[in-house]
Amino acid sequence: METAALSRRIVDGGIDWLPLYFRDTRCTAPHLPQKRLRGIPERIYVAIQDRAVANLDAHKVTPAEFEQVLNNDPVELTFELIDNEQRYRSVGLTNGGRLLSVAWTIRKGKVRAITAFPASVSDRRAFLERPKMKKQLEEQPKRVIPAFATEAEEAEWWYKNHNIHGKQLLAAVKNGEAHVLTKEKLRERIAASKKTPAPTVALRIPAADLALARKQAEQKGLPYQTYIKSLLHETLTEREKRKVGW
Repeated sequence: METAALSRRIVDGGIDWLPLYFRDTRCTAPHLPQKRLRGIPERIYVAIQDRAVANLDAHKVTPAEFEQVLNNDPVELTFELIDNEQRYRSVGLTNGGRLLSVAWTIRKGKVRAITAFPASVSDRRAFLERPKMKKQLEEQPKRVIPAFATEAEEAEWWYKNHNIHGKQLLAAVKNGEAHVLTKEKLRERIAASKKTPAPTVALRIPAADLALARKQAEQKGLPYQTYIKSLLHETLTEREKRKVGW
């Protein structure tokens, strides 16, 4: 029932090949429009280490397919920092017409794969809603994820929660939080990752103050670290203004 409804919406949008994803996520379609899926000469390369290859193999995804998704303007959500690295979850097409969900990061100026698997039902709906997306917010609220002992543990977490993340993506597409990741934006991120990072400072914060910061940050839809940094910046700037005015 759901497949038929989705198929009608797709046909109305002029892309009648997309129903293939709902029948078989492994199938390819020789008749797919080449102008939408042809390879891009100046593609962005993805560094895929042996650990990531094993994570991809577990879901029958090839390294080439992972790279193709990021080169075909996927829709994405940003997640909270882990060890000063952001995590991204993107949903997009391979050149063979397969819809995948991929998790990745940028490390030392290189895009690095974590894992990938066939898109969930909510992911597919979110992808189809892209043409109807509201004006994108300038900054996505980041979603918190736990710390992991190994990359294999992280890869397992992404797959275990893929249905939840798919629903988050669908909601984000509808309210303007989700972004379409163009190659231009991805290149900007890669360039930014090569810059010298801000110094890391360890501070001991009273438990009560930390709890209050977390509560206020949640109300604003911000990661608590980002919220604390903004408070520090605002306070220092305000005091400097007062000092000049004395």
